[in-house]
Amino acid sequence: MKCSLSKRGGRDVARQFAHMHNIRAWLLQKRAQELSEGLIIFETKVTPSKSER
Repeated sequence: MKCSLSKRGGRDVARQFAHMHNIRAWLLQKRAQELSEGLIIFETKVTPSKSER
């Protein structure tokens, strides 16, 4: 999960999944707030730990 194909320092795999999760959580917050309650939002520049995944 800590691998990256980017040679310019892009997101690793765990951060890519965290980014996708955050986008989906944001959409839920905008469209159906009752479904978004209790969702974890990951920090942008931080790789989530194994227990957070």
